[in-house]
Amino acid sequence: MKPLLFMNVSGKSVSKASRELGFSHSNIIIIHDDMQRELGKLSIKNGGSANGHNGIKSVIDHLKTDEFLRLRIGIGRPPSEIDDRSHDIVSNFVLSRIPPDEMEIYNNDVFPRCKDELFKTSINLG
Repeated sequence: MKPLLFMNVSGKSVSKASRELGFSHSNIIIIHDDMQRELGKLSIKNGGSANGHNGIKSVIDHLKTDEFLRLRIGIGRPPSEIDDRSHDIVSNFVLSRIPPDEMEIYNNDVFPRCKDELFKTSINLG
């Protein structure tokens, strides 16, 4: 499902879908951006903190648990010549349009690897 709400409040949609469709939080996979990883790097995590990601905080708050799977996709950080710790810089960076050259990397490399990682993980989870 792709919520129509902003990522920072997407926990409402995830929680509602979980209740209405009758599935457990253990069957939820959240795919989200991760500035702590370089562009295109993938990692899968089950449970744990939100690591500062407001969308994940929202999901944790609404589900009342952190026990769900996350596929984190590295987006890198703002250009180093900018103070990339300020709220405005970070917000503008994560909400800006993806440049065409980066979008090509996502479409041709990252997204196919996401599918492969999720498939492998689903096999391992049984």
